[in-house]
Amino acid sequence: MIQLKRADFKATSCSYIEPAFSSGAIVVVFQISPYYVPYFSVCLESLLANTTNDNNYDLIVLSSGLQDYQEKRLNYLVSNKPNISLRFFDPTCVVEKFIKNSRYQYLYLNYYKLALPWILSKYDKFISLGADLLLNTDIALLFEQSFDSSQLIGGVQDLGYLGRLNIDIPPEELNLKNKNEYINADVLMFSADKIREEFELEDVMSVWQRKQLRCAEQDALNLIFDGRKKLFELAWNYFPDRMNSEIHISFAPSSLREARERIKKTPSIIHFAAVPKPWDDPLIEFADVWWNYARKGIWYEELLLRARTIRFAGANATVTRGRMLCDSLFPKGSSSREFLKKMFPRNSQSWKFFKYVQRKLKFDK
Repeated sequence: MIQLKRADFKATSCSYIEPAFSSGAIVVVFQISPYYVPYFSVCLESLLANTTNDNNYDLIVLSSGLQDYQEKRLNYLVSNKPNISLRFFDPTCVVEKFIKNSRYQYLYLNYYKLALPWILSKYDKFISLGADLLLNTDIALLFEQSFDSSQLIGGVQDLGYLGRLNIDIPPEELNLKNKNEYINADVLMFSADKIREEFELEDVMSVWQRKQLRCAEQDALNLIFDGRKKLFELAWNYFPDRMNSEIHISFAPSSLREARERIKKTPSIIHFAAVPKPWDDPLIEFADVWWNYARKGIWYEELLLRARTIRFAGANATVTRGRMLCDSLFPKGSSSREFLKKMFPRNSQSWKFFKYVQRKLKFDK
C-alpha cells in the first residue's frame, strides 16, 4: 500500500482537487449542506467502521459554507487513520455560471453532482454517496466493480420511482430507452475519464434548460446517460420499510420486489431515501442501527436535541399521517392530485367518507 503524507486541505479558489494518494485509492465523494453535517457524520462513522487497512480511502466532501469547527470535528474521526484522507472543497465556482443562467432553479448540491467529473478532473473513477446512508460493508467492494466500454455511470434501480411509474409519473415524462433502468442518484459510480472524453461540462449542464425536472439531478443523470448505465445489485441501495417509499415500492415490477426481499436482511448500503428519516422516527426499519452509530458519534447530543424539537413540533402540527400518505401518493400539482380533488371535493359526502376511512385505518390521530 502506497501512502502519501496528507496535508490539511481546503480549496478556496477554482483550483481542482488533487488525489490524496499517488495510486490505488478508493475514492468517495459526498455533497452536503452545513445543516446536514451531524447526519452525515453518522454515515461517515458507518463507512469508517467498514474500512480495512489494506486500502487507502480518499474521501471528499463538497459543500458551500461549512464552518471550520465542523470540518475539524469531522477530521477528528480519521485523525488516527493514516490510510484515510478526508478533505473539503467548495466547488461553487465550477458551476456558478450555470446556476445563474439556468432556466429552472435547483439546489446548489444538484449542480455539484452533475459537474462531478469536472470538479474531480484529476480522477478517472469515483463513487458518489448521499449523506442519509449507512454502510454495512467495505465500500471498496463496490469501487472494484468495472465498467464495460459502453458504460459511463453505475447505479441501483430506484424501486420507489419505478413504482411511481405505475401510480403518478407518466413513463413518457423522461421517455427513457428502458424505463426500468432508472437509477437512484445517491449511490453512483462515475467513469469520469470516459465521460469527459464524450461530453463537455456545458453539454451536461444544458439539461437544465430543457424542462423542469421532477427529481432534479437524478432525472438529469438518467437522461444524460440513458442506455449507458451499469446496474449494481439492489443490495447496494436498499430502501427500508416503514418509510413513505414503501407504498411506491409495492407498485414496482414484481421481479425487483422479490429481489429486494432476498437481500433485505443483509443490505450492503441502507439508504433512508424517503421520509420519515431515522432521526425523526426510531421505528422505521434499521433506525436502530442508525442510532447505534449516532450514539457513539460526536454529534449525538445535537441529534437528540433536533429529534426532540422535531417531535415537539410534530405533536402540535396539523399535518397528519393520512395527509402525508396522500401527498406521497398524489403529489401536489400532479394530474392524479387534481383527479383526487374532483373525486372528493372538500366538505362533500365523499370527502367526509374518505376522512372517516383514514381515521379507521389509524392513518390519522
